[in-house]
Amino acid sequence: MSGKTTIVFDTNFIIDHKTDLLGIHEKLSENYDLYITEVSINERISQKYMEFKSKHEKIEAFIKEYSSYANITLRYDFDKIIDNEKKRTFESYQNLFDDRIISLNSSENILQEVLERVYEKVPPFSDSENASDKGFKDTLIWLSIMKFFNNSSKDINVIFLTNDKGFLKYTDKLKKEFFDITGNTIEIKDNNYYKILLGETEHIILAGEKESVRNLSNIDIYSMRDRIDETINSICGVYVENYWGEEHWERTFTTNAKFEPEYVKVIFDLLKEYLENHIFDKQVSASSIFTFNGEIEDINPILMESVESAYELYEEIKTKYPEYMEPFINTVCDILNNNFVAETLQVDEDDEIPF
Repeated sequence: MSGKTTIVFDTNFIIDHKTDLLGIHEKLSENYDLYITEVSINERISQKYMEFKSKHEKIEAFIKEYSSYANITLRYDFDKIIDNEKKRTFESYQNLFDDRIISLNSSENILQEVLERVYEKVPPFSDSENASDKGFKDTLIWLSIMKFFNNSSKDINVIFLTNDKGFLKYTDKLKKEFFDITGNTIEIKDNNYYKILLGETEHIILAGEKESVRNLSNIDIYSMRDRIDETINSICGVYVENYWGEEHWERTFTTNAKFEPEYVKVIFDLLKEYLENHIFDKQVSASSIFTFNGEIEDINPILMESVESAYELYEEIKTKYPEYMEPFINTVCDILNNNFVAETLQVDEDDEIPF
């Protein structure tokens, strides 16, 4: 330990920032020691496996459907691609974080510890009466973090960045447990907190540079950012369980054409009518919401609550903060365009770091 404050990234942070993780790491590492858990790396590998497996199955289905018309042969070996991708992904995180990967000591009776926390509903498992047993991997991450810092020097300040409700909801309980076991302090913050650590939030000034945005119109810019990010991302992707009950993030759709602000504004204006026409639906498809000059490929259904939240957010901006409508629409576009995917399937091995 260098004496710097330590930051630990949760899985959802490295997924949300897979395209700019290198830049964030470079900036934060000037003043902080940065760590990641082995569990998070394995979660990322699992997610990439599921994404590629889904594409591979679609290709196989296409070949089967048109086998009577043409002989189509795959030019890649699925198992080999997966093995290589797993190796490259793990090595990339090793190169970035060096020896700052918090391992999970499977030789200890960690499964028994997890099961005890399940039965006793110890956070990050939910302690509500009818809660499910979700939180297995979160608990593995939490236990590995506590064991690591329990074996480290004392007087370490740790910041854990996560958007997982299992952690954020029980912050006080988890902070106390961490201190009781390790003798160190920990702060549990949402993913956007890294911007505050970098000081980026202090440079958001309106035209004329008279007053900070967060002080105008009684709008809390920090919480509004988080709300927009969470709301629109819930339309773009969902966490789903695989055969073994493990959760991983998947897109709800992909598009081969990027969203434009003018189009997004039209979609929001039409949402009220859309919601009225689908008032009893629990889930809807992205293609039923977005119909424009581009192909929307549905992958997972979108919860109606997410669509309703997006509409409520739009109406609130329009009525209370109309001066922020343009940046709001631009931000929504940026988030939706994370689901833009080129039409061709790329399986070439290259030197790019595969986050």
